[in-house]
Amino acid sequence: MHIAVLPDVSQCVGPAARMLATGARTPPPPLYTVRDAADSVARAASWPHGERGAQMTDFEYGPAEFIVAQFAGDRPSPGVVQAILDLVDTGTVRLLDLLFVSRAPSGEVQVSEFEDVGDEFGFASITLEASGLAGAEDVDDITELIEPGTSGAILVLEHIWAKDLANRFFAAGGSVVHAERIPAPVVNAVLAEAAD
Repeated sequence: MHIAVLPDVSQCVGPAARMLATGARTPPPPLYTVRDAADSVARAASWPHGERGAQMTDFEYGPAEFIVAQFAGDRPSPGVVQAILDLVDTGTVRLLDLLFVSRAPSGEVQVSEFEDVGDEFGFASITLEASGLAGAEDVDDITELIEPGTSGAILVLEHIWAKDLANRFFAAGGSVVHAERIPAPVVNAVLAEAAD
């Protein structure tokens, strides 16, 4: 199984937030841009601590991440299914959205919604927290990562620990202004080289 992270996920934050509110699978016209979000954060940062705390004491959702897992065959193996179930059971992440993609050797792509195949694939115990968060444009971009003759799972995960951290920063008068994920292979390669 191969796992990748969709490049530059930040570009889909605006459409994804709007789809979360509307439940739509197709992104609506731009109404709230990343610049708008940045302005809102700047205004919030200038509020007196007491006023800001009264306005917002908890984020409903924390940072979300698109993860793409590629595997052989036309459906996830029992091991892949169990890995996802075990991840959710840890309580450190919430599964917001989950889709499955199959790419034929000819390149033809089929996207299966969780609601249509989840029970069949072994996910009967899972409830998605924000089905539809991965929009059509997001899925189109991600399917390009799936090699012909293989399948994949598109997971949108919310990092609960990061939400809790953001809440505490915000309550203390701070905010998270940047976060960057370094892929595990890169971390391991760098540290292995440093140890030599």
